[in-house]
Amino acid sequence: MQMDRITDFYEKTGRLFQGGFLILRKDEVTGSGGRFLSLIHQRFEKVHVGDFVALIAPGTTWFTLQSDDVTFLVIGDVFDNDGDAVEDRLRALTKGDLIANLGNTDLGGRHAIVAITEGDLLVANDPFGSRSVHYCTGTRVAVASHAALLAHQFGMPRDKATTAFVNAPQYLDRIVCYLPGHRTVYRNIRRLPPNHVYSARFGGIARFWPHKPCEETTREQLFDRFDAALNALRTFVVARYTPVISITGGVDTRSVLTAFHNTGTPFTGVTWRDLNYTRQEAEVVSTIAEKTGCAHLYISQTRTDGDLLDICAAYNAGDIFRAAPRGVLMDKVRAEIANRPDAKEVLPPAFLIGYGGEIVRGFYRKGKRGPEHGFNVQTMIDLYGVASRKHGTDKAYSAYAAAAFREFYQAARFDPRSLKGFDPNDVFYWEHRMAMWATPTMETIDLAMPCLVGLNSRKLYETAIGLPVEQRMSKEIILSYIRSRSPELGAIQVI
Repeated sequence: MQMDRITDFYEKTGRLFQGGFLILRKDEVTGSGGRFLSLIHQRFEKVHVGDFVALIAPGTTWFTLQSDDVTFLVIGDVFDNDGDAVEDRLRALTKGDLIANLGNTDLGGRHAIVAITEGDLLVANDPFGSRSVHYCTGTRVAVASHAALLAHQFGMPRDKATTAFVNAPQYLDRIVCYLPGHRTVYRNIRRLPPNHVYSARFGGIARFWPHKPCEETTREQLFDRFDAALNALRTFVVARYTPVISITGGVDTRSVLTAFHNTGTPFTGVTWRDLNYTRQEAEVVSTIAEKTGCAHLYISQTRTDGDLLDICAAYNAGDIFRAAPRGVLMDKVRAEIANRPDAKEVLPPAFLIGYGGEIVRGFYRKGKRGPEHGFNVQTMIDLYGVASRKHGTDKAYSAYAAAAFREFYQAARFDPRSLKGFDPNDVFYWEHRMAMWATPTMETIDLAMPCLVGLNSRKLYETAIGLPVEQRMSKEIILSYIRSRSPELGAIQVI
């Protein structure tokens, strides 16, 4: 019954799988799996590349490029964080080992890079992993942006063990809900972590970053990487979208809006009153809005469980959330912008979410979590957390998480040799929590408008990880960057 409601919603609005894709072998392109799959095959654009067909969601940017014997298909928003031409960066990948060369790239935005070579299909995503990529385990060669696309295409049922896990009291009691390892709600579908590439030839994933040993860096080098990433983001966005940036009492989104404020680039500010908003923030938010002179929206949403938009937003994100408040709130922002008198004269809105800052600040390095204490599967389980304050632990629940992380540890290559001196706590936070929680939250927002990570740069992250630990372990490192670029915004209190 609920799937019928989701199908009706998609048929009426088209607001699922925005920016999405499904890549199949030519002989498997069939849309005969029911009404929902038929809608996908009717609406998605079909692009033939080598022995494969890519079905790409309406309105999604894409292009192909031939370089030597490699055919590239780039799906989504992409730009180079150092300001070079994306095409030149792609051509450079073919000079030598393509997979190894991916570790040298720093292409921002939200995209998937597909490379078709003789005998292989390779797929990687942006540094943050904000363009989700899913693949089938076993011998089946198929890749998609959303796990549901693969599940519908091949009639894959939901995994009973995962269903039990997400319905367990320990999971429902979590403040931040996301799955362990790189699992999905479907048994034979996995999510691709950032810094990895899916290879059809090998039937799995391979790590391509780090490509060199971790080097000690300085605050000045980090600030230069901030400048490069934020300038590249701003330049790209203003040519295509009307930027929407969250205004809060924190530092991550403030660093993003600093780049727009300093250059006099207009943006719309938005503050969610129903999500992690406190009275203490009110004065800070008001001051930032006044200093920047932006058009500022306060958004509140009285949501009832079972609301169709909420259900569909959670479905779009892989059905790992009990609810999708970000999607519901940003849909109100979309409606507010659409009702402006000049709505038809301006570019469509895109939300620049302040993710990436916690990678810079070393969220998992707090306390005694340094690499000197060792890092293994149990460390992953401990950082994820399987115990509930209300419900304690459960044997089956804990066993599921342990199995998921054992698989992830091996597949994602978390051994010290592969990480080349980079702190595994930082890499784990980046490649697991951000990919498995933050990216799905963006997929709830996609129903309202495109969503881009504000700080999406591999070089920014690796420069931050190279800083002395004492310089990273607080919001001060990002606040000091803001002060150096915009003293008036840097002087405002941080909550």
